[in-house]
Amino acid sequence: MDTSPPRPEILQAFNLSGKPIRISGGQGTCYQVGSAVLKPIENEEESNWIADLNAKLVNDAFSVPKYIRAEDGSWVVNGWVAYEFVEGKHKAGNYAEAIIISQEFHKALVGIPKPTFFEKRNNVWSVADRIAWG
Repeated sequence: MDTSPPRPEILQAFNLSGKPIRISGGQGTCYQVGSAVLKPIENEEESNWIADLNAKLVNDAFSVPKYIRAEDGSWVVNGWVAYEFVEGKHKAGNYAEAIIISQEFHKALVGIPKPTFFEKRNNVWSVADRIAWG
């Protein structure tokens, strides 16, 4: 995957300004611009589904970053999504809390139908998704 920063027209489409700063960790492809994170995507259908789902998830036990719509109302612009930057830090060894939060997250997903695009994907994440969703 390309690790180049988002082009100026991508920032403009999401109404962002500033210099993209690469975020460490993960796949090394995300950039912070002010209070937003920009991430290149592989699958537009999947990204739209995740953004729509995150917009609906509400639970006091956990939070998920909310995606930012572009000026035209779309979630994806030329292969990029934007979402709010959420400050945080890793809490090493706090497994009991992580399990409780994970259980609450899974409760919030009860009744969400398996997305149709799952069967079309072939990447490292698709194996885990097929196990989890059956």
